[in-house]
Amino acid sequence: AALASTMDANRIGYVRLCQLYQATTAASRPQKSGGKGEPVDVRILLSGIKKRATVPEVMELKLTGEYVKDLETVRLGKKQFSGKAVDANESLRLVLEAVGCSPGGKVPAGLLRVANNSHIPAEELTAVRAQTGHVFPYATIDARGHIFDVFQKLPDMEQAVFVPGQVESSVTILRNVLSHLSRGGDAVPGAELI
Repeated sequence: AALASTMDANRIGYVRLCQLYQATTAASRPQKSGGKGEPVDVRILLSGIKKRATVPEVMELKLTGEYVKDLETVRLGKKQFSGKAVDANESLRLVLEAVGCSPGGKVPAGLLRVANNSHIPAEELTAVRAQTGHVFPYATIDARGHIFDVFQKLPDMEQAVFVPGQVESSVTILRNVLSHLSRGGDAVPGAELI
């Protein structure tokens, strides 16, 4: 019991975020190191209400690919935010604006969300996909298991994937599903629980 009281409840989310970063940036490694040698623009943003603030904000993190160092960077970034809930649609809008994907801007190749819940920004995601004319993949890694309570209630959206973060292989599973989608495999007809 004493050990459980000292554990950071967000630790699974930190680990999955760092694993996702390493997996998505792997393509930019030189070919002799197993990569494709192609640059990849991976942006990591935290969204929420900072401590002593009243409105949601976005903060970009710069990760290095050094796992232990990145875990600490994510932990320190998250520590600046309160536990106050923010509407998922508002959060996505702020994130997209911060990276230049607002109307007339860039089109995201995909959105990967690591969170302590499975709330989906259905309205904003639908609007952005319509504005860009591109149905890019959207994925959530739920680090707390909220997905098991709400999966049947999640909106049925094309190329939307939900993965429980407690599963050690969740990033590998997600990578394989997204890789299949990018190769033009059968489209995911709606929300899928992996």
